[in-house]
Amino acid sequence: MSEDIVTRGKVVAITYTITDRDDKVLEQNDVPVEYLHDTDVRMFPKVMANLDGCAVGDVVDVYFDADENAFGEHDPGLTWSDDIENVPPEHRAQLSQIGAELMFQNEAGDTITMRVVKIEDGRIYLDGNNHLIGRDVVFHVRVVNIRPATEAELAASQANSAGALH
Repeated sequence: MSEDIVTRGKVVAITYTITDRDDKVLEQNDVPVEYLHDTDVRMFPKVMANLDGCAVGDVVDVYFDADENAFGEHDPGLTWSDDIENVPPEHRAQLSQIGAELMFQNEAGDTITMRVVKIEDGRIYLDGNNHLIGRDVVFHVRVVNIRPATEAELAASQANSAGALH
């Protein structure tokens, strides 16, 4: 029955909700995300450790304290502010409220999603850092499928499907 248990070398499909410590939902994904258990660098090691030995249908809560830096360090280079009047007119409506997000692309084709974090005194403040940086969060993770990894997945140390959390 090891096919039905999360162990090294299995591709595990999960859904998850991320909340703060007061149970306010910060992020939710009901579309299954697959990862190769115990080796996939796209998945948080702490999440994998807590899922080890679980079966389909099991739900685990994984706590991350802000000081663990699970989402990286805040990068001031990913913040930007300017007078609202300098924001291109085609973007002003989209960026008119706190929490609004817009994807920007530079000349090299690199993209970044920026989030409005403050609008004050005619200025807009955007932040491209992960919105979970510096927060205590809880991952509520549900195992929805477990399958053996293919040879190609084992060789690549990750599931072939798009996804993973990290």
